[in-house]
Amino acid sequence: KPKFMYSLHNSAFGGVYFYVSSGVGNLFSELVNFVKREQLPLHLGESEAPFIKKLHDAVFQLGGIQEQYDYVESKGIENPQVFIKMGTSSFDYQKRIVGEKSFNLVCEMPYFYHQDIQDTSLTEFDRRDLRLISLEYLKDISNYSNKIFRQIKKFCNKSTRIYTAVEGYSKFTPLSIELGIMDAKSSSIYEGKAIVSQAFDSNISSRYYSLLTISMIVRLCEEAISTHPENNGEITKIKFDLEKWIEQKINELLSSTKFDVIPIQKLVRVQIGSMFITLENSTKK
Repeated sequence: KPKFMYSLHNSAFGGVYFYVSSGVGNLFSELVNFVKREQLPLHLGESEAPFIKKLHDAVFQLGGIQEQYDYVESKGIENPQVFIKMGTSSFDYQKRIVGEKSFNLVCEMPYFYHQDIQDTSLTEFDRRDLRLISLEYLKDISNYSNKIFRQIKKFCNKSTRIYTAVEGYSKFTPLSIELGIMDAKSSSIYEGKAIVSQAFDSNISSRYYSLLTISMIVRLCEEAISTHPENNGEITKIKFDLEKWIEQKINELLSSTKFDVIPIQKLVRVQIGSMFITLENSTKK
């Protein structure tokens, strides 16, 4: 019955940020200052989802599936279970075993980054407009992804994990984007001008992640070729055209973006150091 649980997550592109179950002692400021001492950027852009509560710069409230359920329901979805097909968080499970005394930390660590993700100076752009433009981009990627998936799915082994993952994204991403658009149009948090980190998040980071999902279909094509060698020509053409399209999108997105790769030593130091900082503060009242 662990009273403390620590999850290491990879956020790939952006800055360092944390999820915590609660605030104790000087936890927030010590985590942030530790990352700064390692000369790594903090993620100061948008949260991963509109319903996630920000506790401090680069520190967010860790929760369970309940928050997502309430968010979906608040957008007029009568039965959120149709949309939500995953389970709850490890922290939620931990609470059921240990109770409210349980403490949980998640460290989201990027592999590479751009300095703009921690720039808090104001831009000339409206935050709401940037968010909506970003969501329209994600919508276009999702629509194209679903188009290719429809072409390839008849050749796929539907019992594989990657097929299940792509199918899940295909079903639920469009609705997720529509909910995001509704929220971006109405939520007061998007009022005013965007800071540079928020603009970078909308213009680069979020779009980069959408290309990871559609890239999974390339692997589906590879599986399909091995399963249906008699259709090798048709499947190979779908795969070739998709890879060419993805490469073009990546070049459009990153060709003018100078990013730095984070040394593994720094990644490990921040991950281990964050754990000790949290353990020390969790003993304080």
